[in-house]
This record gives sequence, C-alpha cells and structure tokens, in this order.
Amino acid sequence: MFRIGSRYDAEQLIFVDESSFDCHTAYRPYGWAKKGQGAYRTICLLLKFIRYSILPAISICGILWCHIIEGPFNTVQFQVFINGLLGHLQTEG
Repeated sequence: MFRIGSRYDAEQLIFVDESSFDCHTAYRPYGWAKKGQGAYRTICLLLKFIRYSILPAISICGILWCHIIEGPFNTVQFQVFINGLLGHLQTEG
C-alpha cells in the first residue's frame, strides 16, 4: 500500500470487482411484519435460474466502465471488458 501511494495519485487508480445476482441472492426464509399483518414476499419466477454478473471499473471519480452479462465471466469476456475499458479511457483522456 505504501508503494502504491508513493507512486500513483488517487485519480490514477482503478479497481475492478465482479459481483453476481439471481433470485436466490436475496431470498430469506423468514420475515417481519407489523402486528396483525402477515409477512409476504414476492417470488421471481421468470429469473429463477438466470444468474447475472456485473463487472464495474471504479475510480475516485465513480464508475468508469461497466459490463453486465448473463452467467459468470470467463477469460474471454474479461478480456473484452478490459479492452472496452482501455478504449473508453483513451477516448476520454
């Protein structure tokens, strides 16, 4: 951390982190409700077996580039993401 901080300004750092979501991600078997009211939940039938992955590139300025796909990222899709990010940074800079 000290080596990075001494070589680069905060504006030069970009962080990438994959996250994914499907209907089971937010599933909770129990819930709370006001007294006298029943707890309910909505069921996502259409997206039951579909998993989405998001891969953002984040800097101190916010989200620079983002890629959302159905399913997990693989090497080829990650390379496409990086090439898109580099192309985006070249056109901005």
